[in-house]
Amino acid sequence: MNVLLLQLLLKYNKDLCERQIQAVYVAISRPVKRVMHGDHNIAFVVRTDESSKELVDRLREPLSATCFETWFCQTAGLDIVSSRGALDSVLSGVKVAYAEIANRRYPKNVKKIQVPSRQLNRRKDRVSNASVKVLTKEKH
Repeated sequence: MNVLLLQLLLKYNKDLCERQIQAVYVAISRPVKRVMHGDHNIAFVVRTDESSKELVDRLREPLSATCFETWFCQTAGLDIVSSRGALDSVLSGVKVAYAEIANRRYPKNVKKIQVPSRQLNRRKDRVSNASVKVLTKEKH
């Protein structure tokens, strides 16, 4: 599982590009968080099994909109330093994404599979009238 940082640099004000930004957001179709809000800049922290190249190849169409001046996609590390310290949205978004990945490994967060219980009963065979062992589902 990877945590990727997809950064979009905009030609125009963010308000004029909201439709294209939303198209990228919808096309990601993975757990994602908007971070790094600026007038001409926005970024997404994405949790995915894809590499950054695979993600960008899949998002090629919405990323080709004319309002994007350029974009970057990279693996986000935990060694991000910000002038705002721990209050920065990028830093907190990346830390939350890595924490969610780490929590998935613990048994309490894994979905439990219920196996239907079966019971061994003895019944009479209709043909030979002999006692036969038969597995039956337990009634709820």
